[in-house]
Amino acid sequence: MTRAMLDLSGLEFLIVDDNAFTRRLVKTILRALGVHTSFYEAEDGADALRILAHHEPDLAVIDYMMEPVDGIEFVRTLRHDADHPCRAMPVIMLSAYSEPSIVARARDAGVNEFVAKPVSILALYLRIEEVILRPRQFVETKSFFGPDRHRHPLHDYTGPRRRWEDEHEDKVANIDSGQETK
Repeated sequence: MTRAMLDLSGLEFLIVDDNAFTRRLVKTILRALGVHTSFYEAEDGADALRILAHHEPDLAVIDYMMEPVDGIEFVRTLRHDADHPCRAMPVIMLSAYSEPSIVARARDAGVNEFVAKPVSILALYLRIEEVILRPRQFVETKSFFGPDRHRHPLHDYTGPRRRWEDEHEDKVANIDSGQETK
């Protein structure tokens, strides 16, 4: 059984990597996946932030290690600017360094998904599908803004409920359905 692929034709991507070959490879993969719109390209995080001052792409694919502004610093800057229109833009990080500490560092900066290099069509598509079909809620605390670190709900958890939504489920249901609450 095959599943239908997402229609990515109308999405705009920001591709950030200091290696021109990698940027071309990511564009080639995205075109193979059906992306037909223009791409925004940057060589590092600083260039990417300048692009985001004038454009609002739907999704960013960004390298981990670049200079002078690397992928982690780019994501932290983006996520901590409360007024930035792209603050909650999905970010998929690419890296040849995929040890757990690097993945955790990316997650803690606010990265949505992580792909180990060399990147494959399937790996990138599955991460794009994840951020589109199963987006995680964003969490904001004093020190963090980004996707909820818990990928799947803990159905067997029996401890105290700590989120506002947990104690106000009826209000959340009404908000989600578009009904007014009193």
